Amino acid sequence: MGEPILGRFITHTSAYQRVFEPGPGKSYPRDSWLKTTAPKAPCVTARLVVLVDHWTGSMGEGIAIGFDALHHAEIVGTPMARLRGGTGEFTLPNSKIPVHFPIERLYQVNGAAREIFTPRYLVDLTHARGEDPILARGLKVLERRP
Repeated sequence: MGEPILGRFITHTSAYQRVFEPGPGKSYPRDSWLKTTAPKAPCVTARLVVLVDHWTGSMGEGIAIGFDALHHAEIVGTPMARLRGGTGEFTLPNSKIPVHFPIERLYQVNGAAREIFTPRYLVDLTHARGEDPILARGLKVLERRP
């Protein structure tokens, strides 16, 4: 659950992600809704960058696009895992084994599919050697922000 984390960086209830549960007769965007988060004390006002890469998935993706939607952090890194939605857990009746199935599509607040999000500060890892290039770029972005 990313809402408590995002809530530390806002002063009023704000949208961070759009959700759509497909089903008969439903269509996007008409039947979608915005997920919101409420402020959670204490409010953090420090400058912030969120570092992401291809291993960033699930709620990590939600937090990254959430901070982008809230305009509170700069997102630095590579495209993320590009997971296409949220899952729900169901228990098989005879074996009692829990299974997870996709049950919802997730979108950025602006309506774009979550999986196509690209960090504003894109880092090319093709020739990366030595230091962590995403961390190095993130530190440079922090130095430039007022």
